[in-house]
Amino acid sequence: MSDEVLDKNNQQKRFGYAYEILFFDGERFKYVDNILYRTLDIFYDIDKDGGKYLFYPLAYKYRSFDYFSVVQTFDFNTGAIVLDAITPVFDQMLDVLPLIPGIDVSKSKGLSLISDFYCLFLRLDASDHSSFTASVVFPSSQPNLPLVVKNVEGKEIFEFKFAFIPSLYQQLKSLGI
Repeated sequence: MSDEVLDKNNQQKRFGYAYEILFFDGERFKYVDNILYRTLDIFYDIDKDGGKYLFYPLAYKYRSFDYFSVVQTFDFNTGAIVLDAITPVFDQMLDVLPLIPGIDVSKSKGLSLISDFYCLFLRLDASDHSSFTASVVFPSSQPNLPLVVKNVEGKEIFEFKFAFIPSLYQQLKSLGI
């Protein structure tokens, strides 16, 4: 998955796009659609119960439609949006952009970053020299989400709640990874 998100070697060869995932809700697996992926590095100081974090500049939005899927890459440094349509093998669907609900190519308007699910790819380094890499998925309906996207005066902004990190650290530490 790290190649899909960071290096994109497969995508440069026009295949890959491993953005489809299943979510276990405690009872059964569910297909996840309308998901936003963010990647970040976290340093957690155990003694001070604080730390710092740094989000990577790219966010990825995945949506599945009837006959195709879309991955939108949003660059927070430049504001650039790239839309990639994923179609069945051998079906190039050259005119797919007008079929995507919610975008306007003429106005450089992409999909909303507000999503039904949020996935954090993270690397957590702690002051006790432990280090973890994890992917965590949250349904937007979950209370006290660590990552929220809000529309404020027509602009979508991210809020990240660092208070989520101590419990994540404890969970990862208890798994013994």
